[in-house]
Amino acid sequence: MKIGTQSLIFGIVMGLFRILQGKSIGEIFLTFVASALGAFITLYIYKDGDARNSVNKNKK
Repeated sequence: MKIGTQSLIFGIVMGLFRILQGKSIGEIFLTFVASALGAFITLYIYKDGDARNSVNKNKK
């Protein structure tokens, strides 16, 4: 699954938790955007770190 897709799914799930709590549309949207962006950045860094480690292992 691509990083963008995983991030959007995470954002939707976090937004659903806010809907179940009865929060306003603004809070739901903010939660969706913030969690999706945070997940995207985290997954991008994690993927990039794995790529660097595998390259370094192959050089040895």
